[in-house]
Amino acid sequence: MTDREIIAVHMVKSQAKLAAAAGALPVPILDFVALTGLQYVLVHQLATYYQVPFYGNRARALIGALTGSAVSRGAGWAVLGSVARAIPGVGWLAGWAAMSALSAASTYAIGKVFIQHFESGGTLLDFDPDRLRDYYRRHFYDESARSGGSGKPE
Repeated sequence: MTDREIIAVHMVKSQAKLAAAAGALPVPILDFVALTGLQYVLVHQLATYYQVPFYGNRARALIGALTGSAVSRGAGWAVLGSVARAIPGVGWLAGWAAMSALSAASTYAIGKVFIQHFESGGTLLDFDPDRLRDYYRRHFYDESARSGGSGKPE
């Protein structure tokens, strides 16, 4: 890994920690808004770091295209996490932990995808989510398992 990649991965890990905190917010809509905002900021930071022109609407669309694919597979866990948070005590704790881990994993995976793309000379305009979706999923599932969540489909 190059020095440039090490710095970029540090940026990703910092945002993933914030995403874990966002996933722990007790208000269901607020956690989603905070998470998508953090992921948007991460892509902006990486684009700036790699000196790639940033297009906000394009970044939002690309994030949605990547996360939508994994969310559909891990949606059961996400819904379960949200529902569990409504149960006092242990349910809230389990839901909080699951949502926190999945939020961090998703943010980490997005960062890794954009690092790989920018490292190869890509821009937001030539980013192909279909081509990079498996790379996103692999990092999402690996990070989710590592951080204690279970975004991995059965």
